[in-house]
Amino acid sequence: MNEKLFELEVRLKALSKMKTRFLLHGYLNSENKTQILFSVTINGNRKRIPTGHFVNPKEWNAKKQRTKSDDDINLILDNMIAKSIDIQTYFKLSNKYLTLDAFLTEFFSKSPSYDFISFMQNRIDETIDNRNTKKKHNSICKKLRDYKGTLPFNTIDLDFFKIYRNHLAKIGNNKSTINSNIKIIKHHLLAAQKKGVVFNFQLTDLIPGSCSGNRTSLSVDQVKKLLKFFESGFIKDNWKISLGYFLVACFTGLRVSDVLALRRKDLNREVIRIKIVKTKNDIPVKISKKAREIITDNPNLFMKFYTEQTINTHLRQIANFIGIYRKISMHIGRHTFATSYIRAGGDVVYLQKILGHKKLETTMIYTHISEDEAIETVNILDDIFN
Repeated sequence: MNEKLFELEVRLKALSKMKTRFLLHGYLNSENKTQILFSVTINGNRKRIPTGHFVNPKEWNAKKQRTKSDDDINLILDNMIAKSIDIQTYFKLSNKYLTLDAFLTEFFSKSPSYDFISFMQNRIDETIDNRNTKKKHNSICKKLRDYKGTLPFNTIDLDFFKIYRNHLAKIGNNKSTINSNIKIIKHHLLAAQKKGVVFNFQLTDLIPGSCSGNRTSLSVDQVKKLLKFFESGFIKDNWKISLGYFLVACFTGLRVSDVLALRRKDLNREVIRIKIVKTKNDIPVKISKKAREIITDNPNLFMKFYTEQTINTHLRQIANFIGIYRKISMHIGRHTFATSYIRAGGDVVYLQKILGHKKLETTMIYTHISEDEAIETVNILDDIFN
């Protein structure tokens, strides 16, 4: 590893006007040790950086510029060289002119621009306003940071993503979640490319894959069971609020972010206009008769709010309590609406408009679910001929 690092160090020095070396300060402290300095010269300008590490001059190998026996210090020095190489490579790939001041800024920065993870985190902080979207991107960035710590742009290629996909699978992410992670990472890579970062592969060759996953939905009977429990007199108050939000999603097709953005004072009209949180599009939404009954039944709805995580916890508890042994979450309410709409004979083009999908292909997945159910009904002939 050290030999390869040394070879790369020599090769990059030969291609640029940056020179680095380690040397001893010369001043001996009370322990007869002297500090190791990191000397960086760029275009004739030099800076000696104190490393904060001391060594007895007899333990220093001037030719190799490393200590003779302290592996911990040598590892730190190796990392400083690696960091310098990353900075130099980033500037070369970005066609940027590397000055000594620019190098020092990157070297001492807690969020250096040559590191993609730092770039991604800064971009999340500066450009994403929606709380749920920011939370999702932060979660994906954290997973990447936990995996690599730092990720210089010049180390990112298609092979990296093959390895990272395997890592995500090992820690329990399903296929659609992995694809969603890659899609969002690619989104930030494209932003870096627009700022001048040059990659050694085509970003168009990075295919995230489908992020839709399985469109899990509840059956008509399961929704009826939840409605009956909602209207009962023995449901707990906090359960009733959470279940109310879920049922509104089941009868409007709204995403959880849009349901929780509504306020009761705005729900007096049959048709309201809302700004979709995800797309920022302004669309009309009709509050169906059943959704209106649910809202009217509980005056706390759209007055008192819980987080999506709390609501999903309540929904799981409710499902177990009334004997629906399915994983239920707020997003399943939207899928349940779409599937129920198709079951009832609704037009898929109209459904596309209601759900706010840009592409009809996204909406068509719900017709496939209904087709699967239809195929199962072929068994009704068995009863006739038995």
